[in-house]
Amino acid sequence: MKKLFILLAAIIVCAAKMSAWEIGDFYANDPTGVPAVVVYVDDSGEHGLIMSPIAVTQKQYDKLKEKQIDKYSAAFEKKIPKLKKYAIKGGADKDSIDAYYDMMLQNRQKLVDWFDNAPRLYDGKLKEKDERKQIKDLSSEINEYGEDNLKTVVRYCQEENVDMTQYFRQFEYVINLGEGWFVPGNHELELFNKFFAEGMGKDNKVSAFNYDKFMKALDQKIKWSNKMVGYDLIRRPVTRGITITKAFPNSFILSSTMLKSAWTEENKDKTGKAIDTSSILSMIGSAADLDNYYTLMYVESQMLGQWWIFADNWGSGALVVGFKYF
Repeated sequence: MKKLFILLAAIIVCAAKMSAWEIGDFYANDPTGVPAVVVYVDDSGEHGLIMSPIAVTQKQYDKLKEKQIDKYSAAFEKKIPKLKKYAIKGGADKDSIDAYYDMMLQNRQKLVDWFDNAPRLYDGKLKEKDERKQIKDLSSEINEYGEDNLKTVVRYCQEENVDMTQYFRQFEYVINLGEGWFVPGNHELELFNKFFAEGMGKDNKVSAFNYDKFMKALDQKIKWSNKMVGYDLIRRPVTRGITITKAFPNSFILSSTMLKSAWTEENKDKTGKAIDTSSILSMIGSAADLDNYYTLMYVESQMLGQWWIFADNWGSGALVVGFKYF
C-alpha cells in the first residue's frame, strides 16, 4: 500500500512538470463531448489514442444510477484528504496535489454528467444463426485496424440491408459517440497494451523468476490504477447483480477483429483461451462457444505467471469502448 501511494505522488509531480500527454491522462475536451482517457501516445507526446467510457445498456445504467454511482462519488471525495496526505509523504508538492485532485473531481463530474445522456448499448435478442451468417460474410474483409473494420461493417449493412442495431450493436454505439470514434481492433489494443507489457501472449509472460520484468509490469498496473481511481463507477461484487465497476478498463475489452479474420493465421501466438474464476458470470462468459471477436485480457496463473492475450472465448462477455486518434 505504501508503494502504491509513493507511485501516486510521483505521478502527480510528473503531471505538474510535463505538458505532453501521458497514458491515463483524462482527455476532457474532445469535440464530440465524450470524456475520455489517453491510452497511447506517440514519440512526440502530442498525438495518440483516447478511449471512451464503457458502453452500458439502459438497464445497466439504471442500476448504476440507482445503486452506486452518486454514492461512490461522495465516498471518493471523502477519501481525498487521506490520499493527499500519503502523496505529501511521498514527496509531492502540496499545491500540485491540491490542483490535481480539484481537476480529478471536475473530471469525474463531467464523466457522471455525460453518462446521463450518453448513447446506450442495444440489449435486445438476436438469432444466432443469422448472426453467424453475417460474421461469415464479413470475416474475410476484417483486419486488425478498427477504423477499417467500422467502414467495412457500415458498408456491409447498407449493401445487404442488415440491421446494424441488432447484429453489430458495438459498431452502432461508437457511431453514436460522434465523428472519429471506432471499436478498437487488435492493432490499437496492442498499442494500448504496450504500456503494461512488452508483448502479447505467453512468450511475454512475467513471473517471480524474472523479477525485474515482474516489478516493472506491476508498477505499470499501479500507475494506471492510480490515475483511474477517481473514475470508478461503483465498487460492488458481481454476485450482488452489478458487474460494471470501471469507466475505463484495461482488460476485458472487446476488439473489432474477428476470430475468423486473416489476422488470426499470423498471430496465433498472441491468442488463447482465458477463464476468470473470480465470478460465476465470468465463468459463463468464458464457456461461450459462439464468440466472434477477440477480447484483450490479462491472464494470471499462480504456477505460470502473468501475461496478456487476445482471448478467443470471451467476446460475449467483453466490455465495449470506443477509441479515437487525437
